[in-house]
Amino acid sequence: MAKVYQVNTIFHYLRCSSLVKNPYDFWHGLVHLYSLRQLSFENDKLPAVSGIASEVHEITDLEYLAGLWKENLVADLCWHRDYEIGGLQVPGIQREIYVAPSWSWASIDGSIGHPDFCSSLDPLVTILKSRCTVPGENSFGKVTDGFITIQGPLVEMTLRCKDPKDYRAYTLSAKKAWVH
Repeated sequence: MAKVYQVNTIFHYLRCSSLVKNPYDFWHGLVHLYSLRQLSFENDKLPAVSGIASEVHEITDLEYLAGLWKENLVADLCWHRDYEIGGLQVPGIQREIYVAPSWSWASIDGSIGHPDFCSSLDPLVTILKSRCTVPGENSFGKVTDGFITIQGPLVEMTLRCKDPKDYRAYTLSAKKAWVH
C-alpha cells in the first residue's frame, strides 16, 4: 500500500532537509523525480509543482522562473534530457501546446537531469534580463511566455551525426576560438 503524506508533513520535511543547505541540488533532484511521472494534462506540469516551488521560495526567497531559479539560472539552464531509461533510448517529446519557454525543462516531456559539475563551474555568461508572464496571481503556476537575455562569448561549432537513431553518435567540434 502506498504511503500518503499530508502536505504539512512534506513542507516540514522541506524546512528541515537539505533544501536549506543547498536548495539548487534539492530542486534538481525534485525535477528529475517529477519528470519521470506522466501527467494526464500537458499544461498541468508547472501548476503541479507550484506548491513545492512556492514553499521553496518562502524558505529561500529565491525568484522562480518557469521551473528554474533566477539566482542559479546559468546552472539551471544546464538541464538535459535523459534519453536512456532502463537501457532503452527514449526520444524527447516537444509539447503540442505551450507550457513553458523552450529554455525550461518543463517545455518537454520525459526524464530530466542536471549535471553535477554545472553548479561548481565559473560561468562565462551573464544573465542580463529574465522574465516570465503568468496569467493570474500564482507566479509558480502556468506561464504564458518568458525570455532570457544572456551576454557571453560564442564558439562556432560543427555538429556531426554518425547515426541519427543514437543520440550518443553526435559529436561537436570547434572551428575557431571565441567569436565576438
